[in-house]
Formats: sequence, C-alpha cells, structure tokens
Amino acid sequence: MEKKQIYAIVAVAVVVIAAIGAAVVLMNNGGGSKKIETIDDLNGATIGTIKGYTGDTFVLGDIENGNLSKETKVLSYTTGAQAIESLKSGHVDCVIIDEQPAKKFIELNSGLKILDSNYVEESYALAVKKGNTALLDKINDAIAKLREDGTLKAIEDYYYEGKGTAYVKKDVDRSAGTLKMLTNAYFPPYESFKDGGDTGTIVGFDVDLMQAICDILGMELKCESIEFVTLITTLDGSKESENYVIAAGMTVTDERAKQVDFSNPYTKSIQVVITKA
Repeated sequence: MEKKQIYAIVAVAVVVIAAIGAAVVLMNNGGGSKKIETIDDLNGATIGTIKGYTGDTFVLGDIENGNLSKETKVLSYTTGAQAIESLKSGHVDCVIIDEQPAKKFIELNSGLKILDSNYVEESYALAVKKGNTALLDKINDAIAKLREDGTLKAIEDYYYEGKGTAYVKKDVDRSAGTLKMLTNAYFPPYESFKDGGDTGTIVGFDVDLMQAICDILGMELKCESIEFVTLITTLDGSKESENYVIAAGMTVTDERAKQVDFSNPYTKSIQVVITKA
C-alpha cells in the first residue's frame, strides 16, 4: 500500500474517532436527550441559562439546595440568542429566561415553545450606586408620577401587548444634566439595538421608561450597552458626581441589594422554560 493511501486512511480514522468522541461528550453532557414537558422534568436535564441573569442564579441555587438533583447540569451563555441556538442544536434540553424575551425568541425561532408552568416570579427595578439617595429619591418620585398618569401602563401595553405607540421624547428644558443608562442591549423587548445588530441606537421598554423619567427630571438620557455581568461593577466604579443608573430588566434580589440601591419596582416578570415543541 502506498504512503498516500496509508495517510488517507489514518486521516479518516482520526476524523471518525474525533466525531465519536464529540458524540460521547454530548451524550455525557445530557444535552438534547431529555424531553421537557413540565417543571419536574428539569431534574437531571441540561439547562441553558444566561450568565448573570436571575434564571442562572435560581437554577444553580435549586441544585445547591436540593430542589434539583445533582445530575442537573447548567450551561451558561453570554446572551439569550446563544442559549437558544444551543437548544436548537441539541446541546441543552431547555433554556430558562425572562418571559418577554422568551416570547421574542419563540417568534423568531420555529419549533420551540414555552412551558405552561412558570419557574419563578420576580420584579424589575432600576439600580443606582449604593448610597446615592438623592438620585434614587428623584427616580422613585418619577416612577410614581408615570404610574399615576398612565405613562408606565402605556409603555407596558406597547411592549407587552403591541398596543398603542412607543413613548415620544418630550420637548423640555434639560439643564439638570445627563442621566447615563447602563444596560445590556441583548434583552428584547426591554433593550436591544434598533437595527438588530451589535451597535447603534438602543431601543426598548427600559429606554422608553428612562426617557420618560428624564423628561420629568429635566435631564438628557445617554445609553451604554455593556456585558450584563459587568453592570454592577461599572456602576460601583462611577464617580460620585455622575448620574449612573442600571436599567436592564434587572431583578431585585437580596444579593444584588447588598451592592446597589434599587428603585421601587416598575414592572413584574417571570422566569419561563423554553424547550423544543
């Protein structure tokens, strides 16, 4: 047998062995091998989460305290889109994420569904640097006004139900300075880049809410998208003279409340389970 033939056989063998090894790893990870029909089926499943989101925290906590078995595995992703692609390709059995983004992913990806049973109920709030009570009080007063005059309900109706129109920036005096909104623009309908890419104008529920707050406070709104897991550390590192606010569909938790000061909740959400239909 010629050397070229031997090399070809060896190359094929290497590819086959690699493919078998990859398949074994995937089987050992449990990805795509478990049918998820109810919340109880999460036991022993491979669950996709988004790093830093409360869904990730809740699942890991349930494994730690025994609500989910130790055989349950968690694969954390940087964005919801990555987690959904992992579900579609069979690397995870399901994805746990907030309800409204879940609905958007279902619209964009055929063959997926949301379980009827909710995983966890939660409340969203804005966050300011620990001890910045002056800014927090102003924000809470603005949220109360927006709730009272129906603006907050109109924003919810537009982004949750598709009713009405998006909030329109008002023509007011903005001599009170700039309010900088820290967010992660991969969480529709709360925040995303307008053109669907990775740069450009940020739009969504939280942006409209913050614009409405700025209209009341007489401030200019500036938005910046960074990784979700760096939001609190970036806020903590801001100068005392800077008006930084996290508006990113952030759930109020005891652990986060040790690091930031939360506003009064502005909307409620639930963690849901996305799986293959």
